[in-house]
Formats: sequence, structure tokens, C-alpha cells
Amino acid sequence: MAGQTEYELTIAWKALSSGSDGAEWKLIPVRQPSTFTAHAARRFPQDLEALVIGFPSATISSTRKLPEGGGFEVMRSKSDDDGLGRSAIALVRNQSGPLDIFHTMASDILALLDRSQSLSPPILVDRFLDRVVAWQLFMQPPRNGPLGPDAQTGLFGELCFLRRLLDRRMPGVLAVGTWDGPLRGAQDYRIGSGAVEVKSSTAIEGFNAKIQSLEQLDDTECSPLFLLALRFAEDAAALTLPELIAELRDRLADEGARTPFDGKLLAVGYHDDHAGAYARRLSLTEERVFRVGPGFPRLFRGNIAAPVHKAAYEIEIDGVEAGLADLDMLFQELGLE
Repeated sequence: MAGQTEYELTIAWKALSSGSDGAEWKLIPVRQPSTFTAHAARRFPQDLEALVIGFPSATISSTRKLPEGGGFEVMRSKSDDDGLGRSAIALVRNQSGPLDIFHTMASDILALLDRSQSLSPPILVDRFLDRVVAWQLFMQPPRNGPLGPDAQTGLFGELCFLRRLLDRRMPGVLAVGTWDGPLRGAQDYRIGSGAVEVKSSTAIEGFNAKIQSLEQLDDTECSPLFLLALRFAEDAAALTLPELIAELRDRLADEGARTPFDGKLLAVGYHDDHAGAYARRLSLTEERVFRVGPGFPRLFRGNIAAPVHKAAYEIEIDGVEAGLADLDMLFQELGLE
């Protein structure tokens, strides 16, 4: 799907490159479902590539502040080709912004909208803008200072699952592409129509999994949905975070996937300059797999009052029995056997 989306945008932008005829915008529709519209576009006189996303006119308040910065411009526009009075947000490449990164960003956002089009327009707008912010952070210089201990452990766990995908002979480019967490995906890994949320802990007793949103454990938006709980302990014979990253880079370099992998590391705040601060050596001591569904303790839009739009909470994993599964079931149901 992602490859098809990138191809569509490439063809559309090329078709729009023959001149403006005095107009500021030239557009070609690429999506027109009921909840949003999408146009590949060029903005003149600079002749810059753009993606224009339209929503029902009452969905985006005129006073709502739009995200700023990060290699592309975010501006209000118009998208009323279908006569429904839509208002729109345009993502426009900066003149100094690399086309390949902008292309990847536009394809990713369009793919997100494709798989989220059943959501109500206000929620869809929130999901869209969250993704825009994630890409802006991705395009900014790395932040100052190393990751904190909890963030290190979380990243270590996510990378352990990436290694499992490679061990299952998933091509590197596809494996890195499924790693959605760095771009503020609802789950850490999005695989086909399903997803995997990875939670990691170094606690000897207790395992409090922090759930950041109502979408994170919502299997009505993606199915099958699994929660993978990984417990680590410090072990002098195990790998450090930089050593695990070096191992993955070596494997991914052979498949041309190192560049997108490094980009996602930057998006989560990992930078090689801080490698000396990551001295802990972590060994996996326990893993539990849960199939998220009826009976699993969670909050999601289907079991809370309608006025509640956002929530964060914790689950004590050691007390959960519903939905127990294993990695074989996880890979089988995600079509990776």
C-alpha cells in the first residue's frame, strides 16, 4: 500500500509540473472518501510539491493553531472540488527541504488517513495533526541530552522486536517501515491490518505498562492487536543499547534500510553523540504476549463516555490473565509465518 501511495504522488506531482498558467495552486485529487479529501498539488511561483488534505468545513476551527517548522510549511487552504464546502490544510515542501523526505512524509500521512477514514472527522483531524507534528520533530535537529532510563528501556524493547521481525526474514525496508512508534503511531508496530504495542520494564517486582492514549489498545481500529510485555535485567554479558543498534545497522545496511532506520532513531531522540551515556547491559528475562480484545483490561472509545476524548493510564501487567497468547500466535495472526 505504501509503495502504491508513493507511486501515485510521484505521477501526480510530475503531471502538475508543466507550469502554473498564472494560478497559485495546481491540484490533482488522489483520495475522496466521505471523511476527507486529498490532493497532490504544486504551489507557484516557487513550483513546490504539496499535499492538500480537506475536511468538512466545521471540523477545523479558524482559531486552531497549526503546527510550525520542520522542513515543510503547514498552511490553511481550500479544497471544495466536490462542492461540500470543505476547508483544508496544505503541507508544502520548503525550497530547502529534500524532496525524498517530503515524499516519504506525504506518503506516510496519506496512508495514515487511508486506514483511519472510518473515524469521525474531529478525531481524524487530531490524528492527522499529531502525525504532522511527529514529522516536524523528525526533521528537526536532535534534541540536547541523552534519553532517560525509562525511554532507553522502551527503545531497547522496541528494537528487540525489530530484531525478531528480521529473524523471521521480513525484508529490512518493510520491517523498519512497520516501526510506527517514532512517528507517534498509535502502536509501536503496524503490520498489515494489525499492530503490536511493546511495553518494557526493568522492575524486579510489578510491571506497570503506561498506556498513552485511547487508541493504543483499541482493536476496533486495527486487528489483530497484540501487547508484548518484555522484562529486562542488567547483565554484564548482555548488549548495551548502542551495541544493539550497531548490530541492527549492520543487518539493515545490507538491505538498503539503514537510512530510514537512522531517521527513526533520531525521531525518538537517540543520537550517536550520547552513546557513552548508555552503559546499561540488558538481558531479556521474561516476555508475555497478550491478544488484546474482549476481557482485556483497557480503556478505548468503545467503553468510555462519548465526551471523553483523551486519556492516559497504567495497567499492572502481572495481574492480567485475559488474552494470554505467545509469539507463535502473534506472528501467525499477523501473517508472518
